[in-house]
Amino acid sequence: MIFNVVFLKVQFWDAFCIFFALHIVKKFNLSCHFYADDSQLYLSFQPTIPGDREIAVSNIERCVLEIDNWMLVNRLKLNKDKTAILVTYLC
Repeated sequence: MIFNVVFLKVQFWDAFCIFFALHIVKKFNLSCHFYADDSQLYLSFQPTIPGDREIAVSNIERCVLEIDNWMLVNRLKLNKDKTAILVTYLC
């Protein structure tokens, strides 16, 4: 069975943001890695299932939107210039 992955690179300001981002990430059933100045959210999908890739990308987009909204409410800003989605495929 082949699973492909959707990655998202996000930069957060501090551990406080990471804590709440982690809460939101888990709500969307995503996996994540947090580093000192970088964060990665990811979700695998099956290319053989029609629409599965679109669902995975949509799920990550909705998660980032919720993180962005939370940050705005708390007078923080998501660095959108350093936020990117990467879809990878295994051959």
